[in-house]
Amino acid sequence: MKENLWIVVGATSAIAEAFARMTAAEGAPLLLVARNIERLKVLQADIRLRYKTPCDILTCDLAKDSTPLLYAIENLPGEVFLFLAQGLVLDNNALDKHTIDNMLAVNSASVIHSVHTCLQRAQNTQQIVFLSSVAGMRGRARNSLYGGTKSAVEVYLQGLQQESVKNRHITIARLGFIDTQNTFGLKGAALAISPKRAARACLDALRRKKRMVYIPFFWRIIMGVIVRLPFGIFQRLRQL
Repeated sequence: MKENLWIVVGATSAIAEAFARMTAAEGAPLLLVARNIERLKVLQADIRLRYKTPCDILTCDLAKDSTPLLYAIENLPGEVFLFLAQGLVLDNNALDKHTIDNMLAVNSASVIHSVHTCLQRAQNTQQIVFLSSVAGMRGRARNSLYGGTKSAVEVYLQGLQQESVKNRHITIARLGFIDTQNTFGLKGAALAISPKRAARACLDALRRKKRMVYIPFFWRIIMGVIVRLPFGIFQRLRQL
């Protein structure tokens, strides 16, 4: 494969697929990583047909073993960039030992391992996009573990950003509502934007070397209010 390969993890998610298509349209080679082999094959065939760019796939269940992904990150030739969209979304009422372990493995450990492995590579430029969530900014009764898994990665990445290594660009994208099947019917879903717009915002933010971006942008204002609410008021909003 030629230089500047994008490894798109969680590639069958809506935003990751849109991001893969955008970078493929610019001629970038891709490695698409996800669990579902059939969906990966369909996406791979379509990208190869439409954009005439190299596109390989890797099936990997990150809840069980991230070794195949880490091996690819470590050993692929050229320059390797990461788009990290993997995520397991569960409310607290669905938690048990199995689901807790899976969420920690997919949402936190696999991301941190991927970033760490990538940063050990000898290459001129490092580019990483991590899809976080506004849920990680303040713990909510409904999904505090999910938010916690995102927040843990953010703190790790913020430390890497603080190092100010030349030609290392890490963008944290805090997502609000995106128009996908996961948000259909939720309160506030009317504020959602399309996965394509979200992917474009991620790519634009990376190229502008932004450390943090809110998608949609107005979530910066919304969360700025929410994180400053006195706990008594915040507690009354637990049903939202």
